[in-house]
Amino acid sequence: MVGSGTNEAVLRLFETARETWPDLACTPSRFAAYVAERAPAGASDANLAAMQGADLLLACACADGDPDAIRAFEEKCIPPLTKHVRRIDPSPSFLEEVAQRLRVRLFVGSVDATPRIVEYRGRGPIDAWLRVVAVRIALNLCRERQGTSTAETPEPGRVPTGGPDPELDYLRARYAEDLRQALESTLRGLSRDERTVLRLHFLDGLNAAQISGVFGVHRATVGRWIEQAREKILGDVRARLVERLQVSPLELESLLKLLHSQLELDIAQLLAESGPASTVDV
Repeated sequence: MVGSGTNEAVLRLFETARETWPDLACTPSRFAAYVAERAPAGASDANLAAMQGADLLLACACADGDPDAIRAFEEKCIPPLTKHVRRIDPSPSFLEEVAQRLRVRLFVGSVDATPRIVEYRGRGPIDAWLRVVAVRIALNLCRERQGTSTAETPEPGRVPTGGPDPELDYLRARYAEDLRQALESTLRGLSRDERTVLRLHFLDGLNAAQISGVFGVHRATVGRWIEQAREKILGDVRARLVERLQVSPLELESLLKLLHSQLELDIAQLLAESGPASTVDV
């Protein structure tokens, strides 16, 4: 809850947000109440200043059903998500279905769930938060389509190719589950901080400079963490595949190339399926 001594800080946050969204129907008092429900307990002026004021103002107006806000949200926030959803399934019908489900989930909700937009807390960019929501919707839609479509459902270890490739088709068909299980086991073996850094980078889309603020270290340090985690994952998965599979050295190298080419997508999908990280709250 925001304390009484923070009124000026909230007003400054509101005024700054107004520079981005001058026409939204949201009063200072309504914005202050919205922020109060989402700010950290005992928030200082510095805590409030660090919140994403413009994104919170847009979310507040959308939560209140302002049609201009929802229209602005659609124009600003939905199109950038397409490239992330397309990596799961590039078909136009899939992209449109995910976008429609996202709209319903954000602004309508259901009998068992409130509209998801009210869950955004302004502690990170709304684009990163939306990316997580959209990827989870896309993964759920993939699962629903399994068994009802002859199209192959993309999943870790299985990605569409640019054209016919018999070797990749063979590897994908035979070893997809082995690759997935090896990667899952490796991710479970990482430390909590390592998983958090990977989630922030690969799933939430934050860069090293943004992540450095979470941990209070230099961005170069975060860059090393990310690269070390990648190398650790690749090395560990290789060792697991060698132990698990009886394959030729050539086939093993092809498997590793397949894994390496889609590592970021695989990590993002598996982290999305595992649920939110306890250390990250946006």
